[in-house]
Formats: sequence, C-alpha cells, structure tokens
Amino acid sequence: MIETEIKFKINNIDEIIEKIKGVRPDIFYCKDEIYGKGINYKTTKIRKRTIISQKGISISYEQTKLLKPKNNTTQTKEIKLTKIPKNYKCENSYDKIRYFFKRLNYSITIDIYFFGMFCEIEGKEEKIKQVAERLGFQIKDSFKDNIDLLYVKWASSQKRKELFHWGFGKF
Repeated sequence: MIETEIKFKINNIDEIIEKIKGVRPDIFYCKDEIYGKGINYKTTKIRKRTIISQKGISISYEQTKLLKPKNNTTQTKEIKLTKIPKNYKCENSYDKIRYFFKRLNYSITIDIYFFGMFCEIEGKEEKIKQVAERLGFQIKDSFKDNIDLLYVKWASSQKRKELFHWGFGKF
C-alpha cells in the first residue's frame, strides 16, 4: 500500500480539534520501535507499533520505505508483516499520545511528542490539501521530514544529546 500524507507542526491542539468537529477521536498511547540495518533513514525500515487504549493492547509490524516526495506530500510504501525479519536491529524508539480522526476518505492524526505536536492528514492528494486548508494550514508550511529527523533537528537546536529512546518516561 502507498500512503500519501501531509504534515504540519501545531502549537494549539484545542484550536485544531475545534476545527475538526464531528467524529470523536480514538485517543491512545503509542510506542514505535524502528528497526533497520544501520544505513540511513531512506532505507527500508521495520516499525513495531504498540498501542495501549481502552480496547486493550495491540502490536503490529510494518515494513516502510520512504518514496520520493510529490507536490508537498510525502509518500511511504507500507507492507504489513507478522514479525521483525532477521538482521534488523532496533535503531530508535519513541512514545506519543495520538488523537486519530477517521473520515470517509481521509484521516487526521494529531501526535503529541515530548518535544512538540504535529498534525498529519492522510488520503488522496487533492483531498488532504483541501482538508489542510480547511484546518487553517498553509501547504507551503508542510514538512517532508519523518518524525525521527524532526527530533534530531530539535535536539540539535536545543543543544541536547540525541537519545536512543525518547518519550514521556519509562513505561
């Protein structure tokens, strides 16, 4: 499956949620563990995602490959897996609180990390651009970096040492 998305940094979560209106979000804690072969962020990665919600605990595995950005959107090829393949090692992991709003032909995700909040809109390119504008975002302000690179840039700007696991504490 090819996932198309557009991402924005947000400062006021209440303002965005007010604009979304309608469907209540699923809200859950999420821990992502990223496995790779130590080459670089553009290579194929495996994501182990643990979700803790009112529905219980779920664990999923996906192979992800960042594709060439297109028209201010990011595209990722994702394939569901049943386990982590041999020769892949955990390169980093992170915690987030996720608000997930599912719509008919798109979704809106608000992720809260310890270093900032981000809104991601997924769906067909034209639809996600319409939704972004309705939420008050300027397409030119979107970013293509994945969260790992955003964290590295943030740590550098704050003159902080990069951590292997970054999150809210020990869970």
